[in-house]
Amino acid sequence: RGGGDDQAMIDRMHALMGTLEGADEGMLTSALTLIVKICTAIQQQPAAPKVRSIKRRGAAFQKVEALPPLIDLLACAGFQFTSDADGESVVLPQGASLYILSELKGLCDSHLRRVAPQAAAAAPAAPAAMDRGTRVFVRVEGGVDPARIEVPDSFFEFTGADLKAAQAQAPGSGQLMTKTMRESLKPKYKYCLLRVRFTDGLILQGLFRAGERAEAVKRWVDSCINTPDRIYHLSTQPPVRKVTDAASLPKSLAELGLAPATLLNFFWQDGVSEGAGFIRRDLAATASPLTAAALPQPEAGPARPPSRGGAEA
Repeated sequence: RGGGDDQAMIDRMHALMGTLEGADEGMLTSALTLIVKICTAIQQQPAAPKVRSIKRRGAAFQKVEALPPLIDLLACAGFQFTSDADGESVVLPQGASLYILSELKGLCDSHLRRVAPQAAAAAPAAPAAMDRGTRVFVRVEGGVDPARIEVPDSFFEFTGADLKAAQAQAPGSGQLMTKTMRESLKPKYKYCLLRVRFTDGLILQGLFRAGERAEAVKRWVDSCINTPDRIYHLSTQPPVRKVTDAASLPKSLAELGLAPATLLNFFWQDGVSEGAGFIRRDLAATASPLTAAALPQPEAGPARPPSRGGAEA
């Protein structure tokens, strides 16, 4: 399905949500909360059939059944309504767009914030969503090396304590550095810029907080490629180290040594690379030549340590 078809479905979904104005608040809140849970489960385990199939006659799903526009909403997002010996089910096929699924989840979340402001206010504050600044590049022969990434000062966090320690070790201070002081001088990263290189020559770029887990990177890549259900891996430059294996996914990007910037290589687990392009067609259509200026500026921040050079992945 092309980008235009996706947008038509998204527009239809917005229209359907508009028809729910005036619906019973408690019923709508319960139904939307369930849809958000279903979407989240699929995003976290896109290849697991069990999270893609929901019993239509189950007590939980009856909350959705009670509001017919929500059934149409699920259909717009690619869900299919099936019937077999086990009963009726709502199923999201493996080939359905996870991009549309993400839009569905965001739409329901947004509506929940409007219909249940008290519940939202009582919930623990979640970190603000990170704008990935997703971009697609194509490397020009003789152009910028995608592995050489000079990140802006705002990627670094340098505290007053760091400055004092730096002054203490300045030439002529006569003070020896303790282990604690040496540790305090290590750069602290707020952000992590990641580039994912595909074998078809395209490069995907996104911005993360250094404390985010590798799981967030996988979800981002899933949302950007054509076949997220197919098993793939992301690995660092030699020495090669997978950052999408079970042991790495729960770790932060800082823990994995990916901050402040890293180039990762994308490869399918089965080793087969033939067929359509990796990146979604609508995203691939925005590809531009990779230049030294192709970096995000997340925010203004304190200067990095003077001794720190550019980050090279």
